[in-house]
Amino acid sequence: MDIEKIRKELKKMLSSKRYVHSLATEEMAAFLAKQHNYESHKVRIASLLHDCAKDLPLDTQKDYIMRYEIVLDEIELKEPKLWHAAISQELAKRKFNIYDSEILQSIRIHPTGDKDMTSVDKIVVLSDYLEPNRNFRDNEKIKVIAMKDLNQATILVLTSKLLHVIKKGSLIHPRTIEARNDLLSIRDFANNSA
Repeated sequence: MDIEKIRKELKKMLSSKRYVHSLATEEMAAFLAKQHNYESHKVRIASLLHDCAKDLPLDTQKDYIMRYEIVLDEIELKEPKLWHAAISQELAKRKFNIYDSEILQSIRIHPTGDKDMTSVDKIVVLSDYLEPNRNFRDNEKIKVIAMKDLNQATILVLTSKLLHVIKKGSLIHPRTIEARNDLLSIRDFANNSA
């Protein structure tokens, strides 16, 4: 499915606020892809679809989880705010005919990150956080870093997400910790071998 068709379908599926967020996330993803000489098609699709299930009522999300036999881990089962990622991944396949494993993975892990993140994963995580309609106080600082270093910017976003989850008193998904540790290890290895 081409990007324009995805946008038209999303406009029917999402609230206006979520639709604007998805378009802004796509725009930020294309910008970051260009900054890092990365082909933008995959990040555009993934960033458009990353929240395609987020506006669904929880009962509908439960129905999708059961109907499509979506496997959620222990933390995801206890944190319904994470369900939309797995459902969005499934809708990307079933409704939008997206079967590219890199796109699907980035949709699935965008709220938490994961170890061994690809460039697509990092760009989608960053774009979701950095799009201009978000009012996180560190956005501009991280955006400047993201233009030069996807790994360092992703570390900062994951750190911010961890602090937010801790402040809310919610469960921390181990994937976020693994993603952050993995990226810190890469950074530290690069610094020690320089």
